[in-house]
Amino acid sequence: MLLNYDNEENPQLLSYHYLGHIGAKSRTLVIKYNFKSICDRVFGGETIIVSRPKNENIVLLSEKKYEELERAQRNADYLAKLDRGFEQMKAGKLQYHELLEADE
Repeated sequence: MLLNYDNEENPQLLSYHYLGHIGAKSRTLVIKYNFKSICDRVFGGETIIVSRPKNENIVLLSEKKYEELERAQRNADYLAKLDRGFEQMKAGKLQYHELLEADE
């Protein structure tokens, strides 16, 4: 079921109809009444954006896709850290330390 509202600030119901196909952007009630099939689609790799009033939307994605996004973010952060280090090295901002020998 898809519910149509006149606007986000005043969610008065204008009409509704049943969906044979749930789009990539859906309303909260569509998710509620079709949760299992939507979860199956998300698990299959589809990303669903859930529209909410006041543009407070959320995104449903699989755990695998979430972990890929997290890994990509960590990699990007690490590469940015390396870039900062190389820039500091080029600018001569190095620190030198003596290596201490371990007592045996």
